[in-house]
Amino acid sequence: MFITRETNYTMNKCFIDTNIFIYAYIEQENWKTKKSIDFLNSIVKENKPFISTQVICEISNFLYKNKVNHKKINQIIDEVSNTSNILIITFSIIKKAIQISEKYQISWWDSLLLATALEYNCYTFYSEDLNSNQIIENKLKIVNPLIID
Repeated sequence: MFITRETNYTMNKCFIDTNIFIYAYIEQENWKTKKSIDFLNSIVKENKPFISTQVICEISNFLYKNKVNHKKINQIIDEVSNTSNILIITFSIIKKAIQISEKYQISWWDSLLLATALEYNCYTFYSEDLNSNQIIENKLKIVNPLIID
């Protein structure tokens, strides 16, 4: 569960990568967990961020592999889905992901997330896994929220 804290992040139509949610829910006392919780609370206060069905699947898979019980997994994905706009991956998004993967030399799964964000006109893609400040297709800026001061 997110802990409410006051932090100031810039909000626009944004997409959040799986890793930020994972850090928020692993319940370890480390800086990545605290920073992710602060970031997600700040974003959710301003407006619902965007995620895709892929993000829900990746969160569920991570929790399942780490032997989190099914009741807790359901609770977590309900909380994430209630605080986010969930986008559906379409065939045209898959085709766009192939182009993004080739053009930017980005992994398939990350390219699929980026293509989804682009298809739904998001402006910012928050992730720890990709190159912060990189612009994809002259439209989507990648930002690592864990290094925002």
